[in-house]
Amino acid sequence: MKKIDVESIFLSLLGSVNILKWYLKNNIDSISYIPSLWLDLTVAAIPKYKRRELLSDFNIDRVLDILKRQRQDLYKVLIDHPHGRRWLGEQIVEFRRKFL
Repeated sequence: MKKIDVESIFLSLLGSVNILKWYLKNNIDSISYIPSLWLDLTVAAIPKYKRRELLSDFNIDRVLDILKRQRQDLYKVLIDHPHGRRWLGEQIVEFRRKFL
């Protein structure tokens, strides 16, 4: 069975540099762009205790560290935007809420 990677699921929501810039410019909730059926099926396939475990250390510092190592283009957009860090934190909170 393939290991579930919550970070990869979340990072895929950020899209490309242009999409991320659009999200930030318009203060868009990227989570609202997840197809409901896809999220429902993904969440239903993972027991609640496992979802809590997967999200136990899922936070802004971890996401920024992953972006810095794997997607420097997105990392730079977030860091350079005056509200990028706050926006990212809000996205993480909303993602956790929907995922749990």
